[in-house]
Amino acid sequence: MEKSRRYLFDALRDEQGFTSVGMAISLLLCLCLIFSAGRVYRIATKSSEIQFVADAAALAAENEIGEYMVVVRLCDAVVLSLSLTSLVSSGLGVVAACTPVSAPLSEPLISLGKKIADARDSFSRAAQNGLEKLQRALPFIACANAMLVAQANNKSDSNYIAMTLLAPFEGSLTQLGSSDETLAAQTKIDERSEELREASQAAEEQTQEAREAKERAFMRDCGDDPSYCMSERASTLAELSGAENPVYSSADTWSFQVPLDRARSYYAKRLEQETPASDSIDEQVRSHMRKQLYEYAVDMLEDGYVHESLDTFEAFFPKLPKNTEEMRLTSLYTMSCYPITDKDDSLVIHAWKGCPQAQEFIRLGSLQEAESQNFDTCQTCDFSASSLGKVAAASSSIDNGFEYHYNAVAQAAEDYQKARNEAAPHIQETKEIADELLHVLGDAFEAARNCRIDAQPPGRAGAIVVVANLSAADTSRGFVSKFIENHKEVGVRLAISGATLIAEPAGETGSIIASLLDGLADESSAVGASKIVLKAWSNMLHAYADGQQALSDGLQNALDSLPLMSESGLGRWAADAFSNLVQSVGLAPANLDALKPVIVNTAHVAKYGEGDFFANLIEVKSEISQNPELADNPVVGVITNIEDKATEALEHMDSFEIAQIEIFDGALSFPIEIALPQPIKDLAHEGIGWVANSLRSLESTLVRVRVWQ
Repeated sequence: MEKSRRYLFDALRDEQGFTSVGMAISLLLCLCLIFSAGRVYRIATKSSEIQFVADAAALAAENEIGEYMVVVRLCDAVVLSLSLTSLVSSGLGVVAACTPVSAPLSEPLISLGKKIADARDSFSRAAQNGLEKLQRALPFIACANAMLVAQANNKSDSNYIAMTLLAPFEGSLTQLGSSDETLAAQTKIDERSEELREASQAAEEQTQEAREAKERAFMRDCGDDPSYCMSERASTLAELSGAENPVYSSADTWSFQVPLDRARSYYAKRLEQETPASDSIDEQVRSHMRKQLYEYAVDMLEDGYVHESLDTFEAFFPKLPKNTEEMRLTSLYTMSCYPITDKDDSLVIHAWKGCPQAQEFIRLGSLQEAESQNFDTCQTCDFSASSLGKVAAASSSIDNGFEYHYNAVAQAAEDYQKARNEAAPHIQETKEIADELLHVLGDAFEAARNCRIDAQPPGRAGAIVVVANLSAADTSRGFVSKFIENHKEVGVRLAISGATLIAEPAGETGSIIASLLDGLADESSAVGASKIVLKAWSNMLHAYADGQQALSDGLQNALDSLPLMSESGLGRWAADAFSNLVQSVGLAPANLDALKPVIVNTAHVAKYGEGDFFANLIEVKSEISQNPELADNPVVGVITNIEDKATEALEHMDSFEIAQIEIFDGALSFPIEIALPQPIKDLAHEGIGWVANSLRSLESTLVRVRVWQ
């Protein structure tokens, strides 16, 4: 057992010595490699930090282009909304001119339409200049913002500077369309507005007379119920009820057909019910004459009619005689229905065949014949033309008779028809003038829809930022080791980054535009036409973002502000016509997608740029991708290009008021301004030149190394 243990120990213990120098060297090599890898990682980390700063600076530079487009869209919204408001105001003036109640608002609304068009033109010119001025300053603003972001990342061992170049270099600003159609429409409205007001005034006067006639007829038919009127008399005298004797509460729901139908039912019922009240000859004569009058009324009313539409009215209410004179003008006087007897060679007329003295009558004759030939009067029935006239007068002369109210309704129908006929040409004239003016407004709306501000700013394709860290970094700090040299440090580093804009769903742009006038209409001291127009402008700003629906809703709100109630109905007609016209405009919502900066490969930006730098950058990146060790210096030429653009922009850095909005003769005025942060202003004179010189001095020191992406 002891011997076995010795052999096992000898196998594990070798005096030749693997545990001596070889092991020590292996351990030292491992430690050197570990600490060398750590140092390499430290160097790589320090070297790559600049790329993150470059990316942040590129985003900051391109963000300024996105902010510029917010201002462009705001100005575009003001121009479009003022164009629409101007035309809406002019259109409201046309509508208001169609009714006497709203006519006092017509001239102020038309005048405001022209003033707002002038304000739009003035703002548009100022905005064009202001946006061009800001556009020329964009190279500096983008460069300054990138520089500020780079400086914000400075630490104890870093000193960042940055320069920015926008792609493309140049921008453009255009205003599409013109205001010629608006001017033409408002000139035409000016020329014919007074004529329109006069025609609508005449139409209103005549339709008011028609309204008064209709009110009179309504009251005499059933409006006075339960006092004396046709419905009350029909109920009391003929016991009519229900559908044969309806009662209406308002002339607006009542029509002239109602009394005509009521009269037909009444006389048919009275004819059916008529019997003598007693057996006396006088009562029998009166009953017979009443029957003749009822029969006459039933026959005549069959010829009556009422034809009414929105534009026309025609009616015929047969007149019933009120006295002997009027009776002589009817068929009651001429029809041969009365017995004629011959007594002692003298002809006598009788009331009816039942007269005791008419039993042997020789023929039938008429009252006209009796009066023209001087017939004798029957001593029993005492019948004559005046007898029949008195029966008719009994119910026609005082208000307890049905005929009294019927005749009043018949006369009112004549007056109503006359007034309607006299109003018709004035209504037609009003509609023709309004149609003409609304037509030219329609052309102006079509033109205004396309009268916009469009911008293609520098940097719209992207921005390239060159960032340098001027401070050397001691890579041994925090990682001290005796296995590698400690005196080496990473020198000046440089990185390039690119950013461009992408669209995202509407955000702050839409809210800025929509809230531009929030509360102003309610808080403003404007009254009357000015308040209506100010509210309309607020709605038109919403139309910029929301399109046709907001435009139509805004117009309807404005129309609801006008007192358009009138007898002629022209105000409501004009409002509907104007509303239909605006609905056909087809205004599409503006593109309010927010433009957000994102990091992209600089080659994607460089291909949209102009000049040697961009061309060189594309070539260099191509060479690097194929053989990094053969690449030229990518910074060559960039510094001068950037400095030139930024210096050019400095000439326009005095102020940034884009434009001033002024309406209501300056009573409402506010500017659209761009406030530059103070740090950007501080860079305006010395910062850019110092950065350019610092970067330029680095060109000779740059060496070909791995480029950090």
